[in-house]
Amino acid sequence: MFANAEPLFYLPELLVLHQKFRRCGLFDVGVNSVMVQARIEPELKSEVEKILRTLGLNTTDAISIYFRQIRLKKGIPFPVEIPNAVTRKAIEESRRRRNIHKARDAAELFEKLGI
Repeated sequence: MFANAEPLFYLPELLVLHQKFRRCGLFDVGVNSVMVQARIEPELKSEVEKILRTLGLNTTDAISIYFRQIRLKKGIPFPVEIPNAVTRKAIEESRRRRNIHKARDAAELFEKLGI
């Protein structure tokens, strides 16, 4: 059904829209801005920056979009789930080095756990 559908925007149109957003202040990082510092794994940073470049964005733009979505949604803009009681107990036990099951491979571990 959608095989021959036209895309809503082509890349050049998206870049033009991005430039317009910049001019109207959507991605404005000017006098009224603060520095945000974060430690990120180097590989992750490189991979993400490559993706962002294909979108015509930089890291500051992406963080600004993320922060605006947090403000809009009044929380993280994607599901973040709290572990259930069983998972929390397993995490705590592993941190205390209790009830740790050792095995040569997954098959042996599953056998020991009765899975």
